[in-house]
Amino acid sequence: MKLFIRNYLWLLLPLLLAGVVYSSSLKGGFFWDDRMVILENRAIKSWTGTFSSFSPGYWLEEDPGTKGQYRPLRNLSFTLDYSLWYINPFGYHLTNYLLYLMVVMMVTRISLDLLSSRTAASAAGMLFALHPMHLESVANIKNRTDILCFLFLLLALYFFIREKHGWGIAGYSLSLLSKEVAIVFPFALVAYMLLYNQKQAVLRRTWPYFALCGLFLAFKFSLLVPPVSVDPVN
Repeated sequence: MKLFIRNYLWLLLPLLLAGVVYSSSLKGGFFWDDRMVILENRAIKSWTGTFSSFSPGYWLEEDPGTKGQYRPLRNLSFTLDYSLWYINPFGYHLTNYLLYLMVVMMVTRISLDLLSSRTAASAAGMLFALHPMHLESVANIKNRTDILCFLFLLLALYFFIREKHGWGIAGYSLSLLSKEVAIVFPFALVAYMLLYNQKQAVLRRTWPYFALCGLFLAFKFSLLVPPVSVDPVN
């Protein structure tokens, strides 16, 4: 056990710090849009309903939030929570909490790849864990989309660095199903490769991610554009 702690202390410290700092979020209830997206959302209360949220029509006609979004993995995770916890907010906050710890772990691990130093990676992980901008994403259940999206992007980057592009594309696909902001990821990959002097392989390694991004954008703007209401002319 002592050997394990000594070898992985650099990774355990950010996790411990994040766990302590965000433990108070487990005491929270349903806030603001949580009620609309969870308590009043019929789709998440059955597996049939949540699978229907993979259909574009759900996001244009039934989703209680902003029309035209496409975040089916959020609904899928809410259905899992609902099946375990019903309407007990503790379970929903616990899921956010555990997902965030996974994000902190991935940030720390990838920092080791980028910085080549356990001390620097641990410091980066702790800085990320303590950053106040993450509070709303963890404490507000509805904002689980942020955590899911970033977690899958980190997994995609982890596999991209190791040139395991099948797994990288899978992670990127899941991030796109979590939140639309994931479309920026291929550009981040280009920046990473230029920063680490891999210019000659940029096109070869990044084109599948740009292709997937293009397919998602085509899907988004062809099937998920909400109808424009026109006021009658008096």
